[in-house]
Amino acid sequence: MQANAKPQSMVIVGPKNTIEIKDVLVGEVWLCSGQSNMEFTVKGTASVKGALADAAKRKTLRVFIVSKKTAGLPQTHVNGAWHLSNPGRTRWVSAVAYFFGRELVDALDVPVGLLQSAWGGTPIQPWTPKAGFESNPAFQKEMKKINNHQATYNALKNQAIPLIAQWLPKAQAALAKNQSVPEPPNWPEHPIAKSHGNPTVLYNAMIAPLIPYAIRGTIWYQGEANEPEGLFYATRLKAMIHSWRQAWNQPKMPFGVVQIAPFGGYRNNKLPLLWEAQIKIVNETPHTGLAVTTDLGNPKNIHPKRKFPVAQRLALWARATVYGEKNLVYSGPTYKAMKIQGSKITLSFDHVGTGLASRDGKPLTHWLIAGANQKFVPATATRQGNQIVVSSDKVPTPVAVRFAWDKLANPNFINKEKLPARPFRTDQWE
Repeated sequence: MQANAKPQSMVIVGPKNTIEIKDVLVGEVWLCSGQSNMEFTVKGTASVKGALADAAKRKTLRVFIVSKKTAGLPQTHVNGAWHLSNPGRTRWVSAVAYFFGRELVDALDVPVGLLQSAWGGTPIQPWTPKAGFESNPAFQKEMKKINNHQATYNALKNQAIPLIAQWLPKAQAALAKNQSVPEPPNWPEHPIAKSHGNPTVLYNAMIAPLIPYAIRGTIWYQGEANEPEGLFYATRLKAMIHSWRQAWNQPKMPFGVVQIAPFGGYRNNKLPLLWEAQIKIVNETPHTGLAVTTDLGNPKNIHPKRKFPVAQRLALWARATVYGEKNLVYSGPTYKAMKIQGSKITLSFDHVGTGLASRDGKPLTHWLIAGANQKFVPATATRQGNQIVVSSDKVPTPVAVRFAWDKLANPNFINKEKLPARPFRTDQWE
């Protein structure tokens, strides 16, 4: 259907009644999911005043907020409602979702609907359907848990059926005599649904009921809860993306990923490996993109308040790769190749835009270099055209470079379009 910003009515006529659904718009729809940084509301952002002052003007931007719920099996109904943009309601909407939608409305000039389905503190496992775990032997632990809970659930149902069979004739007799009917025995709850951290339970309750609602794509801000797993997160995210695409029957569904922001509270330094996992997925999985956030983190707060730049970078990716906007620089520099030249390593990049730059005009920061002994030391990095030359007088024969490889990284390496470079390493050492 053609996008239409003029409110319309949908009329459904049956043999006995007519239902009219009013104020319907036609436009682009995106699913916005993840944990607390996706759930983080407009009210808590650094851009709150301007956002709320502008919200009342956004007649064509609407958000459907999915209520938090768990389920042991995929559901067909979901609790939630569409919300119009206004200062009172918008303050409680996901900031990344709202700003992303606002950017698309302005760029595309069509209505945008956002399906917000997020739950703070959740790992990726509860958002992954059973099919995702079945797709890889690496998920034996999760499959064992799913199967054990299902066996327990079956046993509970077997116990409940005789009780219901005993109740049924009593209820029928009471109705025949116009007497009060005794309460039926409770149907057992699926035991896996008792924790929102268990595998499949949020997909079952908060994603599956949205299918087959027509969506253009998904934006995903999650990973903090999986930080200790490091690089294995790539295996998890790949399985989830593929299973969601299968469920919607959209094998090319666009999937925008937000890089987890730097934060000092992680107990180890696995965060760079999680970043590497996110980059690996984007590099190897078609129709995916990454919003880099190394310049937006708060070392003392896992929930940085600068959410508008996150959404803006996701929107740039969508505009360029999903909607085909030409000549749009949508990514910061991404590592391409290296060349060892004596005591220096020269690096080349994709997505240089109109040139490489320093965000604050100072020397480039957060570079490490190492020789064959695999001991990294701080390095000097200088720009030479669209390349970066890295060196240290402590490493006369270098073999590897790392950039922003630390949970507290706040590097200043960008392109002239002010988009930050992705963290990377040229080695594959343990």
